[in-house]
Formats: sequence, C-alpha cells, structure tokens
Amino acid sequence: MNRPIENCPNCGTDLVGEEIPDNLKEHYAGTHWSKKIGIANHIGGDVVSWMCPVCKHQWKKGE
Repeated sequence: MNRPIENCPNCGTDLVGEEIPDNLKEHYAGTHWSKKIGIANHIGGDVVSWMCPVCKHQWKKGE
C-alpha cells in the first residue's frame, strides 16, 4: 500500500503516522494515522485549523 505524503508547511516534519490496523480501517477514511493536531473553535466543534506537533506552526484546514 502506498504511504501518503504530508509534511508541515513550516518545518517540513513528516506528519504521517503508522498504518491504521486492518481491523480499524473500516472506521477511518485514510490508511495511516496523522501526527498533526486538529484545532477547533470550541469543544466538540469541527476542526478549523491544524498544528504541527514539532514546531507548533498552525495553518487553516484545506491549505
């Protein structure tokens, strides 16, 4: 299976985590976990931006 490519736009850190186990894949849209941190405007809200766990850079979802 091809490993997706996703890097922090600021520091270039690889944001793709380990492969999702086969018994859990049916519950997720991707094939690998993500290391990026989702930020919402309020508890239970939709993710509006992402943050790199290494350099703490934030960017809007979809950029």
